[in-house]
Amino acid sequence: MFSDYIGAVLLIFFAEMGDKTQFLAIAFATKYPIKKILLGVGIGAFLNHGLAMLLGRILVKFVSGNIITLTAGLMFIYFAFMSLKIDDDETKNTTTKYGAIITVSLAFFLGELGDKTQLAALGLSLNSSYVPFVLLGTVTGMVLTSAIGIFIGLKLGKKIPEDKLKFSSFLMFLLFGFEKIYYSYLHLTTPRVLLLIILLSIIIIFFTSKRFFNNYSKLETTKLKKHAELLKDTKNKIEEKVDILCKGLESCKVCDGNSCLIGYMKSLLKSTNKPLNKEDSTKIGDLKNKNFDKNEAIIIINYLIDYYNKYESEYTNNLQLLKLREAAEVIAFGDFSTSSNYKEYVDIINNKTSYLKVL
Repeated sequence: MFSDYIGAVLLIFFAEMGDKTQFLAIAFATKYPIKKILLGVGIGAFLNHGLAMLLGRILVKFVSGNIITLTAGLMFIYFAFMSLKIDDDETKNTTTKYGAIITVSLAFFLGELGDKTQLAALGLSLNSSYVPFVLLGTVTGMVLTSAIGIFIGLKLGKKIPEDKLKFSSFLMFLLFGFEKIYYSYLHLTTPRVLLLIILLSIIIIFFTSKRFFNNYSKLETTKLKKHAELLKDTKNKIEEKVDILCKGLESCKVCDGNSCLIGYMKSLLKSTNKPLNKEDSTKIGDLKNKNFDKNEAIIIINYLIDYYNKYESEYTNNLQLLKLREAAEVIAFGDFSTSSNYKEYVDIINNKTSYLKVL
C-alpha cells in the first residue's frame, strides 16, 4: 500500500520534471498566489488522474482522442491571451476568490488529458490493488513538481519586469496550445494550409504583442502619476495638521527649529528634493516634545496609514514619511514603533489609539 503511494509519487515527479506541467506552474506563478496555484494543481491532477483510472476506457469509446486534444489546445490558446490581460489596482482587488483556483485546475486538467502522466496514472492503477493510494501518489507528484516550477517562477519574477513575464507566459501557453492543435488535426493538412496558418498566427501574435506593450506602457505612466498625486495630497494634509500643532512664538517665545518635533516635521516636509538616508536621519527621541495635541498627531498617522494601504512598500522604503510617522507617534504615544512589518504596525497603532480612547 505505502510502496504503491511512493512509487506513484516518484514516477510522476520524475516524469514531469522539465515537462509542460512545470512550465505551466512557472507561468501561473507570475499571476496567482502560491497556495491557489498548488490547490488548483492538486484539484486538476486529481480530476484528471481520477478520470483516467475510473473512466479512461469508457471515455475513449464515446469521445475521439483528437477532439479531447483539440479542446485542450484551444483552452491553452485562451489562457495565452488571458495572460496578456492588464489589470489595474482596482481590477486586481475585485478578482473573485476562487477564480485563480478554477483557472489553474482547468489548465492542468485539460493539459494532461491524453498526456503521458494520465496514461501512467491509468497504468499504475491497473497494476495495483490500492487505487486510492495510487491516485494520492500521482497527485502528490504533480504538486511537488509544480512547487519547483513556482519557485523558479518567483525567482524569475524578482529579476524580470512584469510585462516581460506576462509576454513569456503568453508565448508559453501559445506553444502548448499549438502543439495540442497540431497533433489533433493540423498534422493531417497539406503543407500549404499549414504554412498559411503559421503566417496568420505570426501576424496575430505581432499585432497582439505590439498592442499589449503599448497599453502596458500607458498604464504604468498612469500608475506613476496617481502615485505622485496621492503622495503630494498626503503631504499637503500632513502639513496642514503640522501647522495646527505648532504652538507659535506666542507660546514658545523662541522657536527651537529642528530641535523641536514640529520644527523637524516642517523641515522634513520642505526637503522634498533632498531624500533622506538612514545614516543622516535625526534621532526622534532627542527632539523636544512640547505637549502637542495628541489627536492631531493621530490624524497624521491615519493619513499615512491610508497612503500605505495603497503603496505598502513605501512603509519601509520612504524614509521621509517614516520620520514623519515616528515624530507623530512620539507626540501621540510618547514613543514610536520599530516594526518592519506593516500589518503588525497597524495592529500596534490600533491598540494604542484604543488605549488612549479609554483614558
